This record gives sequence, C-alpha cells and structure tokens, in this order.
Amino acid sequence: MYKFAEEDYIKFIYEYSMNHQTAVQVKHISEYFNYSDQSVYEMVKKLQEQGLVVYQPYKGIHLSDKGIKEAIRMIRSHRIWEVFLKEYLGYSWEEVHDEAEFLEHASSDELLKRLYIKLGSPKTCQHGNPIPDFSGQVEHISMIALADVKEGNVFEIQKVLDNTQLLTFLKSVSVQLYDKIMVVKKHEFQELLEIKVCDNMITLSLKTASMIYGVNVSHESYIKD
Repeated sequence: MYKFAEEDYIKFIYEYSMNHQTAVQVKHISEYFNYSDQSVYEMVKKLQEQGLVVYQPYKGIHLSDKGIKEAIRMIRSHRIWEVFLKEYLGYSWEEVHDEAEFLEHASSDELLKRLYIKLGSPKTCQHGNPIPDFSGQVEHISMIALADVKEGNVFEIQKVLDNTQLLTFLKSVSVQLYDKIMVVKKHEFQELLEIKVCDNMITLSLKTASMIYGVNVSHESYIKD
C-alpha cells in the first residue's frame, strides 16, 4: 500500500506539471489528496532519496528523469485499463479509476502491449487524458482550466482529471466531455463559478473548475448546440 502511495504522488506531480507547465508545490499535493503538509514533506523526502524527484524549497518539486519514466509507465498502464474496463466491461467513467488503480500495479509490459493493440491503440482514456505510447511519447494539446476562463466566454470540455469525486459530481449534474459551457459569473472572493450548460445553471467551486480542461470556442457554436 505504501508503494501505491509513492506512485500516486509521482503520477500527480507529472500530470500537474504537464497541465500547468510549472513546478508542483507541497500545497498542491496536500490539497489534492487531502493530506497534511507534514506528511507530504515526508513522502517527497523519501521520493527524493530514491532519485525520483528533485525538491527545492520555495521553488517546488520536479520529477527526475527516472521519475518521469516511472510516471509515464504507471499512467500508461492506468489509462489502458480504464479504456478496457469501459469498452469491454461497461464501467462508467467514475467507476473505472479505483479498479484501474489495482490493475495497473499487477500488469506486465507484455500484457499491456497486447491489451493496447487489442483496444486499437487509443490516444486517450474516456476522461480525455492522453495515453503515452510504448516509446514514451505523449500527445499534449494546449488547454486551459475552466477556472481561468473569463466571464461571458464559451468553453468546451476536452479533458477532466481522473478523480473519482470530481467524476461522480460531474455525472450528477449531467456534465460530460465535449459539452460547451457558458461562464456566467465568477465570484473570486467566494471561490465560486456560475456556469450554464444547455439550459442548466450550475455552481462550481474554483477548485473543481481547476480540474476541468478545454478550449475557448465561439458563442455561435454554443448557441447552435
């Protein structure tokens, strides 16, 4: 179980760095996993001792080359299993994460290669997140977080973080990939965002909105849909 926690840290650091193009701070990890800062410091120290991360106080946390290779390996495994669970076993997008967490740790590279080919070499999982190929290449498309979209703009969801609570919430309010969203009002002090999806008004926390990614689109495309 402790090993699983190490790998979850590595995956988060990798994905946060890719999504935000910046170093990860301790607070980002503690907020995401709901851990104390002290427990995060202790884990980061252990990861640094293993040569997986580089931590510089006040500058943040980076993965080493070894850490990047490990993160890509685990992310590839996780997302391939997510696609399999959805396509062949009918799991919904909020159910696949926990199952894939177990399966990713018990899969050989040969099994994953065969599964990847069987699935048609998918580019993304059902959450819109890219699946690294077996040469380590990852297709990254420039996106912004919903939390950073200005009032009045229209935004199309193209990926969401693989977080069970987030996915369960989005399903409960009928929000899914490729929906077009009108940002109606941002309440910076309350850290809330009012959005309109079709005819539904929904209020999100900025924390939730920071886990949803996509691109700005034209108002005409929103009206057409």
